[in-house]
Amino acid sequence: MLFRRDQIELIQGELGIDEYPRNGHQIRRHHCRTCGTTLWFSSVEYEDYATVRAGVFEDTSELVPRAHVWVRSAQPWVRLDPDVPSYETQPEISELLKA
Repeated sequence: MLFRRDQIELIQGELGIDEYPRNGHQIRRHHCRTCGTTLWFSSVEYEDYATVRAGVFEDTSELVPRAHVWVRSAQPWVRLDPDVPSYETQPEISELLKA
């Protein structure tokens, strides 16, 4: 789930950040320092945006998909909305911003 960084608020726990290179980009994994659960990812190239793990939300009822990613790993029974862009793997953030 792609969000602007100013839309994200950590309401409990202490945030840890790991940084590593991936596909020519410097990626940051933001996680709970206590249990290690990944909360969101960000990159140096797109400081204003973050990809938040959907499982960290208490209420997802108002979330609407802008894109389906990693569809090559989808189970055969998964039915995706054909009106929502789909990507076989992880697209570049710039591509998701267009969606």
